[in-house]
Amino acid sequence: HNLWVVDLILKISNHKKEVQEIIEFYIDFYNNIKPFEKKEERINYNLKTRNYIVKKYSNINQKNTLSIEYVSIILELFCINEKRNDGAYMFINLLKTLYEYTEDRVDYITVMRASKAGY
Repeated sequence: HNLWVVDLILKISNHKKEVQEIIEFYIDFYNNIKPFEKKEERINYNLKTRNYIVKKYSNINQKNTLSIEYVSIILELFCINEKRNDGAYMFINLLKTLYEYTEDRVDYITVMRASKAGY
């Protein structure tokens, strides 16, 4: 998780509002997405969020950071993957903690701790 988390933290300095919107979008997506039930669903899956995120937020791409397209793919797949395991919470908690960081309610160290197993 460190790569995409640090990447979004870097983007916050110049695009705080946009990063907040992206995180809110994926929290909502997480809350509404269903996990794959069959192997065929996973194999035939078409990304649902990439085009929207890229179209709306490509302006926040920065030199020497991950593309927002890549971040959107990672976030979407983590949303679906975590939903496969009842009781899993790390990813959604990390999204929420990162959102709290955008509101200056937690510090950088708290976000990095949240990106490690067991937080």
